Amino acid sequence: MIINDLKNTKKFHMAPKRGYILAVFEDSVIFERYQKTDDGISFRGCEEKTASPLTRMHLFDETTEYRLMTASGNRIIEHIVNESEEQNLEPDLVYEDKMLIAERFTEGHDIDSLRIINRYRYTWFDTLTLDDYRIAPGR
Repeated sequence: MIINDLKNTKKFHMAPKRGYILAVFEDSVIFERYQKTDDGISFRGCEEKTASPLTRMHLFDETTEYRLMTASGNRIIEHIVNESEEQNLEPDLVYEDKMLIAERFTEGHDIDSLRIINRYRYTWFDTLTLDDYRIAPGR
């Protein structure tokens, strides 16, 4: 999977129109602002990454995260997470964590942290387990 193939995936149309990209390539990690275009997405340095194999990617804004992962056999897994889904959860099962961004990634950005909104649930055995999460820009 490469960045140029995004427009051909099933759920890419549900990704935020603009926000932040956190992507893991086979040879590097990037964190940049992005904007959707007719050809996929555009971000600083995207020309250099058009042919780099993508392992994992998060496109997110304040309310929505589009997550893409490549699995064995070049299988693509896409997932969309929205803030509105959290409103139906018990407040005690939603925990927000602040993660600082490494200084090398904050250059040129107006944020220095990410919010990780963890969604927990109780299993059939009454144990608490992490069910899902959403990444959002820090406040």
